Amino acid sequence: MKMIEKVIERLKVMLYEDQIIVYDNEQICKILGISSKVLFRYRCDGLLRYSRVGDKYWYSQEDLDSFMKNTHKDISFI
Repeated sequence: MKMIEKVIERLKVMLYEDQIIVYDNEQICKILGISSKVLFRYRCDGLLRYSRVGDKYWYSQEDLDSFMKNTHKDISFI
């Protein structure tokens, strides 16, 4: 197993043990209903926090919650 694969597997185990929910690029795109190009732009613009391990990007539930809070407004109907 390559070193990076070992690191990724260990990260997954550590995150599972601590009950931290993380998403990869594909999962976060599905959740937000966006393309990978839009996700790339969100990362570059600093709108969506992430962690990088090797060439993989990871997004925690906390990152997602913060993004939603900072970029989406509640709409109240009268």
